[in-house]
Amino acid sequence: MSEAAKNSVDGFHRQESEHPSVAGEVAPLPLDLHVLIVDDSRVIRLMAKRHLQEFGIEKVDQAANGNDALEAMHQAKPDVVLLDWNMPGMSGLEVAQAMHQDKELHQVPILMVTARNGREDVMAAKEVDIFSYIVKPLNPQVLEKKLRQLCA
Repeated sequence: MSEAAKNSVDGFHRQESEHPSVAGEVAPLPLDLHVLIVDDSRVIRLMAKRHLQEFGIEKVDQAANGNDALEAMHQAKPDVVLLDWNMPGMSGLEVAQAMHQDKELHQVPILMVTARNGREDVMAAKEVDIFSYIVKPLNPQVLEKKLRQLCA
């Protein structure tokens, strides 16, 4: 399986858009982008946060479970959510379903970051309007690409 196939799922493939460039440089991600990382693994949250900071994104919040995530979203109003699927209690899919039904949260884009890559999982994620799907382990280049697509 190719590296690209391992880190993204075709069901969520978006056409790459042209980004303005200066001297061959790709336009940077918006530095004011506010990201909420939701994962029950502290190590994964810290790794994702470090990647985001390497991209120049400093406004990063974290939640360790679905209930805390929903509360954080209502309080902090993030621009995007990096959401793990497999969490105890409320799964990432259940969080996405709750967001989809919430008038304040239904427009917040979700990047599902998960080890689940079966066809039925992809279809379930599509049903709740997941913006994109990244298969773990989290690859910083894939994460940055997905964020650029989101911000285009």
